[in-house]
Amino acid sequence: MDDRWTFPEEPHYDMDFAAIKFVAVHGTERQVCAISTAAINDQFRTEDTPEAAMRNYREHADWVHGVAIKLIEQREPHHKGFYLITSQIAQMFGR
Repeated sequence: MDDRWTFPEEPHYDMDFAAIKFVAVHGTERQVCAISTAAINDQFRTEDTPEAAMRNYREHADWVHGVAIKLIEQREPHHKGFYLITSQIAQMFGR
């Protein structure tokens, strides 16, 4: 069995959570993940806009996905049922 996570769907900006949502897939397991606009823009020191967040996501997807996988492995989803990378979590994992 393949032990890699894939991210087959296009990310999208969720205005309700001010975050970029994306899907992680491992075999038959599918998890919804997100990184807040503040977290990704702070991490890469860019302006705090949805456009900058999406640009940062696309340029640093490997890092974002790596942090998401670590959260999934810890099995602690956000209270709304998805794994949310906050500024605090992003700082813990660095670049």
